[in-house]
Amino acid sequence: MDNGFVKVPREQTGLQEDQIQRPALPQEPLQSTAQSFHGEDGEATGKHDAPTGDAKSISTSGSPAQAATEQQPAAKLKPDPKHQVMLDKICFFVGVINLVLSAFWVGKSPATWHRWFTLKALVLFTIRYRVYKAKHWHYYMLEFCYFANLVLLVQLWVFPQSAWLYKATFSQVAGPMTAAIAALGNSVVLHSLDKTTSLFMHVSPAIMVWCIRWYPSPQGLERRQADPASWEHAGLWDLVALPMLLYSLWAAFYYLKIFVWSSDKVTKGSYSTLYSLMVGKKGSLPARIVLRAPTKLQPLTYMLMHLLMALGATLTSLIWWHSFWAHTAFLVACSSTSVWKGATYQFDIFAHRYLDSVGLEPRKKKAA
Repeated sequence: MDNGFVKVPREQTGLQEDQIQRPALPQEPLQSTAQSFHGEDGEATGKHDAPTGDAKSISTSGSPAQAATEQQPAAKLKPDPKHQVMLDKICFFVGVINLVLSAFWVGKSPATWHRWFTLKALVLFTIRYRVYKAKHWHYYMLEFCYFANLVLLVQLWVFPQSAWLYKATFSQVAGPMTAAIAALGNSVVLHSLDKTTSLFMHVSPAIMVWCIRWYPSPQGLERRQADPASWEHAGLWDLVALPMLLYSLWAAFYYLKIFVWSSDKVTKGSYSTLYSLMVGKKGSLPARIVLRAPTKLQPLTYMLMHLLMALGATLTSLIWWHSFWAHTAFLVACSSTSVWKGATYQFDIFAHRYLDSVGLEPRKKKAA
């Protein structure tokens, strides 16, 4: 198949090895509300890629190519360029269809959008787990944002009649998860499955709780009319205390898993984690704060910072619950940042580096 490109030897691209950005490798396995204080520079800088080991061995550049080199045979780092281009075209095509279908579905039947959301969650998270598991990145999937997605799915399909879980889920998603779209620099990059998954896991739950709150299903509307005190009225207990209780359950499990039960794997660099990435960025404010604490207290310091960030974002849900227009404006504003970040990536990074990254350059036209 002739894609209009010719393969170019690496030495002719004019780029050093550490300057090459490889779209074939995942570039943002860092999906958590905690990342909002990690000093990430966003999609355009390419500085939030996966780490390659523990805090002592992590490079601040965070090159995914280096991580893959340590954990995979070298031959797997050089896929056929034309094959890679075709995969990216397919991802782009599917991404556009998804945007159109999602927009149509939300506008046509917001009360049934949970079906489309659930299908995408099952497909995208399954693919991500398989990819991350092979690269020893799957501990990233223990982060809070994955937990929030899980709680939302449970509320939708297992406990739809639970008023307190409905409110707690709304708070977790409308607050921390929605704010994370902008804070983490999620971007609309349709040819990248990894970036698309990262955006989905934040923006789709945000749209989901917006639909449930303001456009409930007939069954949901009946429950609200039958017991408005339980379903419509919400305060600090419903939107802050109970959601933070759920958060505390996640935080306790996360601390035990990452820093106690699997600490050997994490400290020896066998498995990458958000914590090891954060403390590896020694110039960032969070890293400086954590590293100032005694060694044994650094994990607790990290978790405390995470807690404060989550609490601050959760408090904003008090506003979003009581105002349709405020909630809608906040959702649109945060989602719009992903479009801008995607445009920035597309024109500042992708357009100049994509062909070099896969070893191709445009075929020159023959003189007439």
